[in-house]
This record gives sequence, structure tokens and C-alpha cells, in this order.
Amino acid sequence: MRIALLLLVMLSSAANATDYLIGEIKAKAEVNVMAQVDGLVNHYDVEFGEQVTQFQRLLAFDATDPKLELALAQANRDLAEVDSQLKAKQLTRLQQLNAKKTVTDSELEEQLRQTQISQVQLRVQQQNLAIAKRNLDKHTVHAPFAASVIERYVEVGQWVSVGEPLYRLADISTVLIQANLVEQDIAQLALGQAIKVYVPAIEKQFETSVIRLADAPQQDGSGYRIELELANLEGQLKPGYRAELRLEQGGVE
Repeated sequence: MRIALLLLVMLSSAANATDYLIGEIKAKAEVNVMAQVDGLVNHYDVEFGEQVTQFQRLLAFDATDPKLELALAQANRDLAEVDSQLKAKQLTRLQQLNAKKTVTDSELEEQLRQTQISQVQLRVQQQNLAIAKRNLDKHTVHAPFAASVIERYVEVGQWVSVGEPLYRLADISTVLIQANLVEQDIAQLALGQAIKVYVPAIEKQFETSVIRLADAPQQDGSGYRIELELANLEGQLKPGYRAELRLEQGGVE
């Protein structure tokens, strides 16, 4: 009799037990900051674990060569500008003389041709100057958004090539929770639906809502992906933490 009663209690508890889905906390935005130039790391300003603001300087490459290239581009632009101005003045003078029939039409046409060429050369040198400025700017690396520094990949004195990672940054002021559901569960969810999330690492429960809901299963067969969003102003929620999406038998709490 006692055994039968115990089995009945266990079955009753199992029927009322709360199921949950395992999800993972992820940064809302995460990026590897890549080198845009080949160069020697001159110094870095931040370490992993630090917080950076948008556009804050992270790292600088040695800029000796690009500064020289910029100075040369500025000089070439100035030279082209002076030449263009002189050619334009000469054209004006010849136009006045041509009106008085003291210079031929062919001389005027030749001066017009030279003036037009000088104007094009000036535009070319202006573009070269803009390229030199942009190249110099690329030797200083800035944070694309406010974030936490997760990893620093380079050292002072290291030679870095274009495309190599310099830093990994993550914005965790808001975090995402991703989970994959089977068809029985996904059928009972809707966008905006409230759902409770328990995070074992900090032993706290939160309430949020579904912000994304996949219409088809993942190609790896893991199920239908859903995403939820949580504010993380205190920084307690870390990427990689497990999250339990609490479900009751037959639906969401």
C-alpha cells in the first residue's frame, strides 16, 4: 500500500513538473576588429576586461611612412593647385588678346587644352591627398561601438597584415538568449509572448518576451530557433551562460 501511494505521488509530481529548454546567453553585438593596413604595432590602449566607448582609440600602428606619404600628397596637391591657377589666368589673358585679334585661335585653343589638363591634374592630386589621409587614419584603430574588450590578439612590436584580428569586442549592455525548440513547443509560441528565464550561474529569474521566431528548423537539425532579449545594465549576464526557459507541460508559463 505504501509503495503504491509513493508511486502515485511520484507520477503526480512528474505530471505537474516544470520542463525547461536550455538556451545560451550571447552578446547582442560581437565583432573582431581587423587590421585595415599592414604595419607594426606601436602601442595599444586597452586590455581585455576593460570597457570602451564608441570611437575610443584601441591601438595605433607606426605611422612614419603614411605621414611622409601624406606630406608628399599635400605638396603635390599644392603644386597642382598653383599650376591650375596660373593656367586659368593665362587662358583669361589670351581670351582678351584673341578678342583683339592679337593671338590666333589655335593659340587660344592650346591654352584652353592646357588649362583643362591642369584642372584634371588638380582633381587627381586632391584624390591622392584624400587617399593618403584615409591611409593615415587607418593606422589608428577605434572601437566601432561601446563594448567590453573580450580579447586582445596582438603585442607591441608585432607586424600585422591586413585582415588579421586585433581585438574581440562584445556589447553586453543587452544580451540575447538563443534556444532551439522542437515542433511541439514552437507551435505554442508567438512573437512578443512572455516567457520566464532562469540563469543558474547567478541564480536569478527574469521575465522577457520572444523577439525572433524561426519559421523553419536549423539546417543542423537542432530545431526551431527563438531569440529573447534581456537588459544587462549591471553586467551580471555573461555570454556563454546557460539559460533555462521555463515551460510547463503543454505550454509556456
